[in-house]
Amino acid sequence: MFKHNKNNRFGKRLEDGLAAHKADHQAWSRRQFLGNTGLMAAGGALLSSSPFSWAAPLFSSLYDNPDNDRVLILIRLFGGNDGLNTIVPFGDNARRLQYETIRPSIMIDENEAYSLTTDGMNPPEFALPELFKGDGTEETGLYDMWNEGNMAVIHNVGYPNSSTSHFKGSDLWASGAINNVGQNASVNDGRKYSGWLGRYFSNQMPAFFGAPPIVPPAIQIGNANNLIFKGLAGNPFDLVFTKPESFYNLISNEELYNTTLNDFNDNCIADIERVFIRQTTNNAFRYADSVRTAWNSVGNNNGTNYDSNLEQQLAIVERLIRGRLGTKVYQVSLGGFDTHRAQQDYHPELLQTLSTAIKATFTRLGQDADRVMMMTFSEFGRQVTENGSEGTDHGTLAPIMLFGNKVNGRNLYGTPIDLSPEKINGGMVDFDTQEGAIDFRSVYDKVLRDWLCADAETSDTVLHPTEESIINQEGTAYRACSTEGSLNCQDPLGGMIRGGCNSTVSESSTLEGYIASQVVFGYNIVKNNGNTSIELKYETAITGNIRLEILTSQGNSITYTDDETDEEKELLLEERYLEIGQYIHTFDATERLNDALNNTDRYIARFSINGVSIDRNFKIN
Repeated sequence: MFKHNKNNRFGKRLEDGLAAHKADHQAWSRRQFLGNTGLMAAGGALLSSSPFSWAAPLFSSLYDNPDNDRVLILIRLFGGNDGLNTIVPFGDNARRLQYETIRPSIMIDENEAYSLTTDGMNPPEFALPELFKGDGTEETGLYDMWNEGNMAVIHNVGYPNSSTSHFKGSDLWASGAINNVGQNASVNDGRKYSGWLGRYFSNQMPAFFGAPPIVPPAIQIGNANNLIFKGLAGNPFDLVFTKPESFYNLISNEELYNTTLNDFNDNCIADIERVFIRQTTNNAFRYADSVRTAWNSVGNNNGTNYDSNLEQQLAIVERLIRGRLGTKVYQVSLGGFDTHRAQQDYHPELLQTLSTAIKATFTRLGQDADRVMMMTFSEFGRQVTENGSEGTDHGTLAPIMLFGNKVNGRNLYGTPIDLSPEKINGGMVDFDTQEGAIDFRSVYDKVLRDWLCADAETSDTVLHPTEESIINQEGTAYRACSTEGSLNCQDPLGGMIRGGCNSTVSESSTLEGYIASQVVFGYNIVKNNGNTSIELKYETAITGNIRLEILTSQGNSITYTDDETDEEKELLLEERYLEIGQYIHTFDATERLNDALNNTDRYIARFSINGVSIDRNFKIN
């Protein structure tokens, strides 16, 4: 059979002439482009306008379930933030004296700091630099958030065998993998190839490739570290804007990439190729409509004058949240924290920028602030001793700060830093010799379970290694309390998030609400040639024992006579163990509900999983 050779088509080659080459591009349709580049592997979903798919990652239930409407904003302090000059030793105690000894040039004077008063520590032993008070504008700073109970600090966060490399440290914080040095030098930790939130989304969105959502699961603005949202299959779950201007280009010009290049030359083959690829990418960009819709649904009544690039990044995030975009996790960045010299010339200003931006964002969020939590992190802390250039070199442990109305704030969690001379080695403190140091993955576990409503099994899947050698070494160190008996457990992070989802160490527990949020359940009544059937569709993101039944409107069982035994039986459609997935059960109402076909009585379709029931009311005619 004759087979056309596409490689020899006229116009494909430059030798065929510029006009023919341009005409070939115009004939090369969007669908051909998608097919030839493999983008159609998503089952055509890139072109779909349907807002909901049964394979969608449970985003359809976002707005029906308060626990599932939460948003996490990560603030990356790029360069390695100096934790000791962020949460400053304070008061008449040995820690303050040692701090002044090891930092004679760059210490924060107590007269230039605001003490952090807590219910459990009197007198105060830590303080915030005075610039955390804000810049004198109407939007005050983080000190006010502390006093309002909307800021918390976790002491001494890090990991064993800390890396002081910017690149390695960033990758480890993003992936949750071990630093394979020393006894772990030969270990190939599988976690290093994906991000901790990428694995979370891989777990929550198993149908991402087959039916990708129209809403980006995560968005990054600023310095991009794609590893944190990189999934198990190597796919990114995030939409990245390297700078705010890139986002505004999408909103203003309705395209992700600019196709009206100032230097575009209609006779230049390279420019023609560049513009064509950009146009095609814009056409295939599936998130564009949802992002623009969320943005435009909120009036820009907060102005456009921002004190910093960070505040501008957060202003974009804030408006998308208020516009109900549905994105679960955002990451923004503030750079400049690599303070090797003259630290006091710019580190305080960086903290003021951070302080003003966070406080301003929560003020603008208004009633949506209750569903937002922010968390800072950096690739490492600084050395506790100053260097010869009035700065600090790469170090290890540092505090993490959390912000939000649901943070159990005005509290210091974990064990404070120990600055005793015997605890300092080479200018640094070490994870293994700091009593009560907290592995950063323990913080991730708490955020996953108490804020993003992941169950313990999901958190284990996301955070724990698969290699036996690492499991034997690390055990289950990321969770201070097991599920059983944890109410009496001395969890250093217990109660850190108010009204947590399913964690038994939270201030409140809503396990039932969490389970219900992991299920999509609905029905469709089909009538054909006098017969009536009911399609019961359900998708679950958790495994468990399920029960599917139809009840009367009063919740009573429906009975029928078995054709073979003449016995009266209760109408039970399914009762079995199910794995994560999507299912359809078709029920013949003509056979079992003859009486119902002739009246207008309502019925209840009930789906139960692990003892939690979800009801849908319906009537047949």
